[in-house]
Amino acid sequence: MSDITELERRITAAMDRIAKKVEDFGQRQTDAPDPDAEASAAGTALNEALEEEKLANAQLQERLKVLHIKLDKKDAETEQEISGLKSALADMETALEKLKSTSEDLRSVNQTLRDAQAEDIAAALDAGLRAELEALRAERAAEAAETQAIAAALEPLIDASKNKETA
Repeated sequence: MSDITELERRITAAMDRIAKKVEDFGQRQTDAPDPDAEASAAGTALNEALEEEKLANAQLQERLKVLHIKLDKKDAETEQEISGLKSALADMETALEKLKSTSEDLRSVNQTLRDAQAEDIAAALDAGLRAELEALRAERAAEAAETQAIAAALEPLIDASKNKETA
């Protein structure tokens, strides 16, 4: 029977130790944070950060699209301005060529006037005046073309200045 008492005592001591360990473990569980809760909170925080980054990325993409549209619009405007300037320069070159041609004609007629001074002076004067009139018209056309070229070059600057004032 002493064996039974000894066994009973040993079982009771083991049961006490188990109860103590269970109590300690329960205490640690309530004191220690729940790892699943921590992981869940960390996952939620990461998901929120990811969503914020996705939103920021979408906003940046939208801004980039707007900037590309503005850049394309500016490129088209610049191409139009360049085309207008090229046209104005071509008109000015044509007017200058006409001016050179009429100036040469005027020089030729004036030389004829000097040569014909003793002969039929009225016809020579008439031709000289006509040549001078044509030269003045050509000069006027050249000045008009030059003015248009200058205006075409200044127009984008004026528009940009107006846009800055309204902005």
